[in-house]
Amino acid sequence: MRARAGVGFILLEQGNPEAARKELEQAVGWEPENVDALLDLALAYSRQKQAEKAMQYFQRVVQISPDNSQAHYQLFLLYTRNNLPEKAKAELDVFHRLEEMDKMVRREESVISKARRAREDQGSSDQPPQPNSAQTTPQRR
Repeated sequence: MRARAGVGFILLEQGNPEAARKELEQAVGWEPENVDALLDLALAYSRQKQAEKAMQYFQRVVQISPDNSQAHYQLFLLYTRNNLPEKAKAELDVFHRLEEMDKMVRREESVISKARRAREDQGSSDQPPQPNSAQTTPQRR
């Protein structure tokens, strides 16, 4: 039922959270662990000013995928709007920790990628130069 989740996402992006919610509820009914559908469903509830339902679905995402920074950030926003400062701070702290980890991973990936390219470049410089097809052998006169 990923198609329903896709339709729900499109409806949500088009500004129709009510129709999106209906599609996404069906998608989640078929795939209760589908994190993308759960996130979108929570967003649909949030956009309809149904904070309690939105919180429930964002919390479900966090249970399934504890490192989902988007769910933690959305919970931070909802808790802030609903005057739950302790919960808001806890979610913001988790969000910041996850974002820091993500930055470190991206830096490490960049270093590894640069090292790999440097090795590949070095490996190609160890090869003898290939003759250029445009070059011709000098002819004797």
